[in-house]
Amino acid sequence: TAHGIYKGTPKLNFDRLEEINNIVDIPLVLHGGSSTGFKNLTRCATSGISKINIYSDFLKAAIESVNESSINDYIQLKKRINDEMAKVINTYFDVFKTDNYLS
Repeated sequence: TAHGIYKGTPKLNFDRLEEINNIVDIPLVLHGGSSTGFKNLTRCATSGISKINIYSDFLKAAIESVNESSINDYIQLKKRINDEMAKVINTYFDVFKTDNYLS
């Protein structure tokens, strides 16, 4: 995969990923997890990926929050952005089956 938002669906080779994971003794990283699909990300996490980069999804949530807002107060706008980004993070906590949630 690659960084950023995909225009199509990335093609992942899970057999190769599992093969690499069985050979190397280092943490594996998925660059470009945004727009990869929750099902694919869950499978990546169970196939040996230790870190998944999903910053573009957080940035997209922040930008959409600003664009949809009519808030003029900086503090309130920052809170709205943080709330929207927390929703994205909590969604990923569900995808990766962790119990850490942001409130």
